[in-house]
Amino acid sequence: MATAALRADWDDNWASRFAESMDRICIYGAALGLAFWVPVGMGVKWLGDHYSRPALVSIGSLVSYLGVIILSLIVIRLLAYLVSPRMAMLLDREVGAFMLSPIAYLVLIGMLVISTINFWQLVTELYQVRVEMVGEASPVIAFVAYNLWFWLGMLFVIPVITMRLLAEEKRSGTIEVLMTAPVTELQVVLAKFLASLLFYSFVVMPGTLYLLVLHDGGKFEFELLPVAATYIGTFTIGAMFLSVGLFFSSLTRNQIVAAMLTFAVLMLLFSTFVLDWFS
Repeated sequence: MATAALRADWDDNWASRFAESMDRICIYGAALGLAFWVPVGMGVKWLGDHYSRPALVSIGSLVSYLGVIILSLIVIRLLAYLVSPRMAMLLDREVGAFMLSPIAYLVLIGMLVISTINFWQLVTELYQVRVEMVGEASPVIAFVAYNLWFWLGMLFVIPVITMRLLAEEKRSGTIEVLMTAPVTELQVVLAKFLASLLFYSFVVMPGTLYLLVLHDGGKFEFELLPVAATYIGTFTIGAMFLSVGLFFSSLTRNQIVAAMLTFAVLMLLFSTFVLDWFS
């Protein structure tokens, strides 16, 4: 009897959470993602393959990729509401704070420029490799994992992303309001960490777009699984760096101090990587 009542209560909570998450953002986002993914992206890609137009193939692949990204964000938001609606609202708040910050767009533009330059170098190197050793895909792995300029950029990007997460809350006094809200400290920390992780994913995303164009539009065949595994490693390293920045942001109310401490620790970690790379 008690088990049945508990199950009914859980079903009611799950149903209410699902209904709460299905707002206009979720519905419109899912419709837009599906439209970009299947009819528009796949249709343009099919036209490019049918009429031998590599440019159309690349555009179709990019549009489909954009649709998959939108659907992934909607699924993440839906899962967050199902797990904890309060933490999901905090996540919406933090992501909105990132998107309304001009520094975030400067960071995205800067990393896009770095990714573009690195991709140009990759294409040049792949052309040379095709002449000398056909089928060698190691430059693609190097583009993802051993990209020196990308990691140097991360040394500055990670402190910029994380310096305001908790330090700004302490400086402005909103941390007291946040702690008196019906949320736990764990939910606050997780929401801020997940928001920074989503933004880090946007920073890494241009490299995956370039490789997608190279594979579909350029018809350059390379092993997808090793590249995917390398990107997973890049993602987890970024998550570790973000956790370091979040930790130092929790220790002080000064954003500059938090950024400097994060940069010092990341520089120490990066120096061990460089020494191991060149040894």
